[in-house]
Amino acid sequence: MKKSILVIAITLLLVSFVGYIQSSTASESPREIICMAMFIMHDQAYGTWVSKHVVLFFEDVEGLPINLNNPTLGDGFLKARIFWMSWGEQGVAIRIVMKYKPSISKETANKYASSFSEEVMKVINQTDTSTFFTKTYIDNATNTLIVIRDYGFLPDNVNSIDGLLKYKPAGGFADLITDNLLEKYVPSRIDSSGIFGQSMTELEYTLWKTNGYHWNFKIGFSSHSELDEEFMETLDLKSLIYNNDSIRPSNRRNSEIIIEIPKKHRTNSGIYKVTFEDFDPSPDTTVEEDGFIKAVYKLHAPIDNVVTKIRIELETSDNLDQKIIIVVGLLILAFVLVVVFKKKVKGGEKGIKIDGAGRYINPPHSWYPLP
Repeated sequence: MKKSILVIAITLLLVSFVGYIQSSTASESPREIICMAMFIMHDQAYGTWVSKHVVLFFEDVEGLPINLNNPTLGDGFLKARIFWMSWGEQGVAIRIVMKYKPSISKETANKYASSFSEEVMKVINQTDTSTFFTKTYIDNATNTLIVIRDYGFLPDNVNSIDGLLKYKPAGGFADLITDNLLEKYVPSRIDSSGIFGQSMTELEYTLWKTNGYHWNFKIGFSSHSELDEEFMETLDLKSLIYNNDSIRPSNRRNSEIIIEIPKKHRTNSGIYKVTFEDFDPSPDTTVEEDGFIKAVYKLHAPIDNVVTKIRIELETSDNLDQKIIIVVGLLILAFVLVVVFKKKVKGGEKGIKIDGAGRYINPPHSWYPLP
């Protein structure tokens, strides 16, 4: 139940965020964006709680020092993803996902993926880590050929991700990715409830082939705590990233900070309506669309912090409304559980699992504005 509610919320936010970016005016300059979000969740055993997320991502970075003239990235290649995955008590894993045009045979795609993956693991100093899962399949939704290779397992600590972080971007928002930040979230600090605590949720490089080769990078974190008794919550950027320095935009990227939350949060305990109560400083724009409220900051100079106070109201509804909500919720839950079960059994680009303590393993926090 806890996992399914989070899946639904993150999926809704992903749809909204992708729509926002795709509707934005294209720019010749690459972007760096800090995304903050908040969800209200409910569990019968632990009550109502708040999930806060922050993701930093960057377009057109130098990326990993991979030979781009390699035949594995030639005709037919579309995209490669290299990302970190939490695997519960077994530690963490590195997943490499290759996407090709369907004109490439599965045999050739597997050969290419194996060669590319070996080069990646060498670059990030993980040559002693072996493959424990592979899969090749046609994605009918996108008409592409997908090859997945998982490597593991590694200890859940900062040393295990040093190889990936060695090539992270520099300057601008990237300066906020400090050792202190990583030490606060790695390893995961989730209590026995499987709810309360904090963890790193994203660490990924993506290689695109569109008019040349382009690398993107993202890293994300989440924290979970009980809902404030006064029904007031705060999203404080410096608090989430454990940094007291000024937030400085890049001198070569378009820098934005986006805060986005669903206007209404439907849980087993009722419907929670949220509104932005106050901002410090004031955003450039605030909008309501498709059930979300968002605030956007376009940075051209350093700022001290971004803080917003969020007011929460528990809405009441009659028994009929409650019954409708329950029925719809159960239908959505049933669909999500089927999808999750299939992914867990068959695998996918990014699997979703829960360990014995009920903790999220590789939760689907991919609510970033890149397709």
